[in-house]
Amino acid sequence: MDPAVEGGYRADGRGGQYIYVLPEWDMILVTTGGGFEMDEITELLRASFSDFEESLPANPKGFAQLEAAVTAVAQPPARTPVAPLPEVAKLISGKTYVLEPNPAKLQTFAIEFDGSSEATAFSEANGLPLVSFLVGLDSVYRFSSGLDGRPQAFRGTWTDAQTFFLEYDGITNNDHVLFQFHFVGDRVEVSVQETAHVVSAQFLGRLQEP
Repeated sequence: MDPAVEGGYRADGRGGQYIYVLPEWDMILVTTGGGFEMDEITELLRASFSDFEESLPANPKGFAQLEAAVTAVAQPPARTPVAPLPEVAKLISGKTYVLEPNPAKLQTFAIEFDGSSEATAFSEANGLPLVSFLVGLDSVYRFSSGLDGRPQAFRGTWTDAQTFFLEYDGITNNDHVLFQFHFVGDRVEVSVQETAHVVSAQFLGRLQEP
């Protein structure tokens, strides 16, 4: 129950999932998204409220814009050409890095490149068994099943000659994490940003000894 709204109640999810039920207004308000609070969008919502006894005036221009936006977001992403791999990609391909203790609970990481539009990554995290997953290198996510059986998706690219950018999408939840791996000699500098709540961390790893 929300004491701030007389006669109303609500359900709160993670990072932007809300349901407001306002019986006296004959209104149910639902939002879905990530990384925002209701007070950030209140003014935008208020602009859409009207006299509940009268319909809003026709807005063909706005309706056409909405239809165009819905059509555009439903289109699959376009594949992009995969740039030639930098020299460091060949040096680190398939090699395991052991990571220092970190908030992301990552223990080891390796990524293998074979010259195709996909890479295969391997990681251990949170004390769980080693897992592998495909990473799209052509701007398109590659889907796989996580340890809990739910779908997950990864894509990545080399942002410079020594830095690989990896993007993770939890698909069925509000998990969206950006990883940056900067390789220098036998060391990797890792940056992690969880976008829904703008949580970030930086830590190091070293090449696993044979």
